Amino acid sequence: MYFFLGASIKLAFLLFANLFAAVVATLVWRLISHRLQTLSPHTRAQLIFALRVGPVLAAFVFVFGFVVPAYILHEPDPAESGEVVTLKLAVIAGLSCIALLITCIRVVRTWLITRRLQSSWSATASEIEVEGASVPVLQMEHPLPVIAVVGIFRPRIFVARQALDSLTTAELKAAIAHEEGHIHFNDNLKRSVLRIARDTLLLPIGLEMDKAWAKNIEAAADEYATGRERSTAVELASAIVKLARITPASTASSVALHFLGEEGSEVDDRVRRLLMLADGTIPVDPKRFRLAAPGWVWPAAILALCFLHVANPSILLTTHNAIERFVSVTQ
Repeated sequence: MYFFLGASIKLAFLLFANLFAAVVATLVWRLISHRLQTLSPHTRAQLIFALRVGPVLAAFVFVFGFVVPAYILHEPDPAESGEVVTLKLAVIAGLSCIALLITCIRVVRTWLITRRLQSSWSATASEIEVEGASVPVLQMEHPLPVIAVVGIFRPRIFVARQALDSLTTAELKAAIAHEEGHIHFNDNLKRSVLRIARDTLLLPIGLEMDKAWAKNIEAAADEYATGRERSTAVELASAIVKLARITPASTASSVALHFLGEEGSEVDDRVRRLLMLADGTIPVDPKRFRLAAPGWVWPAAILALCFLHVANPSILLTTHNAIERFVSVTQ
């Protein structure tokens, strides 16, 4: 019963902490979103990503950094305390389990779909030379004018034949530079992480931020491509217009049409912004594209948490008191 009660408490706290932090993050986003327009799209995308993923991280840190050690150190045997897993607590823990199970299933499913997609596209693909490309670019047969990055750790850019036939050499080079922007910013990995964060909530919280993130990563990738050479902006705008014209309207929001932008990233807005990048109305500073969060950040955070517990043991005792109050409500 000791371990069953402990597991139920951890799952319940994980669900509530995640939901509470997600609601707070959504309210913060609604308060500050209109004030972020002066920031670069890359910076906005990073902030949105932090607000979207932060609640999940905060929930896990709270549970495994505070609730678990507090329970292990201060919880007496349930036979002495008389605490049991009631129906109320079991239902809450069950909902948390369902959320985690859905997350795991979708992670595996996404991995399988990506692997199957990459295998399918690779079967008809042949590598082509694109000047300046830093990753393999493959031409493939596809019913849609696809230009997309597939893969996270070994990414490759796939280009459908009709896209190649429609674009000039300069336009293709600009389109590939845009996709390399997504690779540079690890957008495929971040998209997967955002999907995990969404699934752990069980509720449609934060969808507005997901759309804003999708729009900003497209703008950031446009800026990345333009940062190499300002004239690239015009070629990229031309490529977007050409591919939009030959794309069936019924499939305009397909994941396969990643190059044209997902959820909320409209062609007209992107083209208008690219022309402003081309004429210098919007400045591009390559320093914007430096990636944040060096590798030492997470080990340092863990060490700081351990030091906090050692320096102030009463924190875990306070946490255990909160656990006791929560369990008493569910009895």
